Amino acid sequence: MQGKVVFVNERLTGGGSERVMSILATEYVKLGIDTSMILLNEDIRTYDVPSEVRIIESYCPMKKKYICWHVKRIISLRKAIKESGADTIISFIWNTNLKVMLASLGLKKKIIISERADPAVYYNKKSFQFANKILFPNAEAIVFQTEEAMKYYTRKKQQKQVVISNPIPNNLPVYSGERDKRIVAVGRLTEQKNYKMLFDAFSQFYDNHRDYILEVYGQGPDLQKLKEYVIDLKLESVIVFKGYVSDLKQQIVSAGIYVNCSYYEGISNAMLEALAMGIPTVCTDCPVGGARLVIDSGENGILIPVNDQVALVKALFRIADNPELAKDMSEKAKFILDKYSAEHIAHEWMVLCG
Repeated sequence: MQGKVVFVNERLTGGGSERVMSILATEYVKLGIDTSMILLNEDIRTYDVPSEVRIIESYCPMKKKYICWHVKRIISLRKAIKESGADTIISFIWNTNLKVMLASLGLKKKIIISERADPAVYYNKKSFQFANKILFPNAEAIVFQTEEAMKYYTRKKQQKQVVISNPIPNNLPVYSGERDKRIVAVGRLTEQKNYKMLFDAFSQFYDNHRDYILEVYGQGPDLQKLKEYVIDLKLESVIVFKGYVSDLKQQIVSAGIYVNCSYYEGISNAMLEALAMGIPTVCTDCPVGGARLVIDSGENGILIPVNDQVALVKALFRIADNPELAKDMSEKAKFILDKYSAEHIAHEWMVLCG
């Protein structure tokens, strides 16, 4: 890969795209590539990056005049791109991609944009339709997590559109003892993650497995609402909200079951890392198909239909009541690290960048 690279994202806080960006930047620095990051929102940084990564802040406080505020954000981003001196821009998430395409007009940069979620959620938005038809086709390449996501995007003949999975970091802890009677869930506390179904399913499961607890790791706007829901279920002593923790992997590595109940996802980083650590995993087979790429249901994990509480309860019983099956799933799941290692995925990105 030739020249300098700059990553652009809204923030460096607790999200999947931010996690991928931090891992890729770390791998780029290891290879001696001049690497910068532009962050568009002021927020607490929960992901570490090497000191060699230059952080450029492009914050614009919200203004009452909404259109003027967006124009100022584009101007600020353009200045940040120039300041980075980068030859290649790598941008994450569709609305950030839109800003990057506008801010880079006439700058003669190689631009690679990346779709990180389910485009069906915002496909009918006028801003996405405009970007998809007018702006995104002018990017050098678009990176998707699944083939399913790619179908929503317009394409010019000369444009590269490729599928690249999320990377799994190399510093995952190892655990080989008897697993705890803990179910863990990791992610932002939002409606997308369907925590209420998880709590309802755990309530049924707990009736027959009183030695288990459920731990929820993450922050988000629905925290208070979800806490009240747990109180209504009278399960506040066994469903624990852990918030953000800096040593997440160390805290969950010995868990008995990992659960992801999302309505939609790209490829969940937490799911990938849970599998790689050998935590028996239950995940919804949700759009845009990321989970089914890595989970062979019944072999290295269990897939369930979206919003299917009955299937989730059955999956929890199946793992908890069959320790040999759980152990076998655990051992098979660890092999995904060979395919999705940080070095391997970073190499795919570098080949794309040229």
